[in-house]
Amino acid sequence: MSYELHPTVARLVSAQRVKGLPSSIAPSDGRGLQIHIPGPNRTYALVGCDVDLPAADETPDAVHAQLHREDGEFLALVYHACTSPACAVSAPGCTRAGGGLDLVEHAGPLADALAEALVSAAR
Repeated sequence: MSYELHPTVARLVSAQRVKGLPSSIAPSDGRGLQIHIPGPNRTYALVGCDVDLPAADETPDAVHAQLHREDGEFLALVYHACTSPACAVSAPGCTRAGGGLDLVEHAGPLADALAEALVSAAR
């Protein structure tokens, strides 16, 4: 499926590349796209907003990053921020934003959390 991504997604990718993370946009298991970051020791990280990255006409309401093994096994939730005060997710740096979620605001902290998780995976 092809669609135009929300303009702030580029800031997420850019912040990760500044941290030395070779991030790319890749198809998800669902309908859309996620950010894929290959990691050490047969790991990788996925970044999405809820599941898929938002389309240009969607308002982001969450952003998260997960670390996986090469076979798809979930290893850790690395970062999570959302707009729901009822959200029960607990992750480092987890925030509950009011209203819409500003992906640009989360680009740096998300990249920091990813870099730290991928360094840990290298050990």
